[in-house]
Amino acid sequence: MPNERSEALQDEFFPHRTEIAKRARPAAARMARHARQEPARAVPRHWHFAAPDQLYRKRQEHARRQNVLRLADALDVPFRERNTLLLAAGYAPIYSEGSFDDQEMQGVTNALKRMLRQHEPFPAVVMDRYWNVLMTNDATLRFFGHFTDMAARPAPRNLLHLMFDPSGMRPFIPDWNTTAKSLLGRVFRESVGRVIDARTKELIDSLLAYPDVSAEWQTSPAIENAPIIPLSFMKDGHVLRFFSLVTTVGTPQMITTQELRVECMFPLDDATEVRYAELMKAAAEQ
Repeated sequence: MPNERSEALQDEFFPHRTEIAKRARPAAARMARHARQEPARAVPRHWHFAAPDQLYRKRQEHARRQNVLRLADALDVPFRERNTLLLAAGYAPIYSEGSFDDQEMQGVTNALKRMLRQHEPFPAVVMDRYWNVLMTNDATLRFFGHFTDMAARPAPRNLLHLMFDPSGMRPFIPDWNTTAKSLLGRVFRESVGRVIDARTKELIDSLLAYPDVSAEWQTSPAIENAPIIPLSFMKDGHVLRFFSLVTTVGTPQMITTQELRVECMFPLDDATEVRYAELMKAAAEQ
């Protein structure tokens, strides 16, 4: 018989499987007898329908929530606005916003401090989404202190207000119109996910409220044969020309870390580097 031949072959080539099956047969027989002798237990009729229905609804809710998150990810929606989307869809927010000084942020803040120290003797600042300064290195305060009283600036110090305010750095910025246009263009271009939220709109409105600032200055001007638009300052008849590099956190999981930015200033030319070194030396001797 085919079945007998098959069993014989299994015994010949898989003796361990045959041994396991022989040991399992008594236990299987006992379970079968127990099942026949055990009386059927009463099961609520609604159980058959309610439990699968609840499970289905949970799966549907999870799928809808995942769809919201997938859409937000595809559109590069910032974490802050993703929470708003989740709330609008009826789900709880999932992205937390902690304090910059929280214990869980210690590793990030320590790294930022190292970056600021390593960038000495040139200015470097850590800012939030709205250009509020959270940390600086010593060179930042010494350099800008040559032009304006930094201690008198209202807290939190805002880098854009420092540049636009006639009582701040604005009087020392040659070619003011070009610089202002480039900074306003950066607000739009560098906003997280390019989302202009209510607080960013409030910041823009406050900048436009300064004298001689046009609402049309919302795109960076084009300068021929120039790799960048420099940020220039005039001091004692000398023009110091800088450019900056902006660093962000690579894999943020919180609103706080996603909105952090480090801006490091560099001299654009040798003349600026020499004059800058003279200024900083003079500041150290005071």
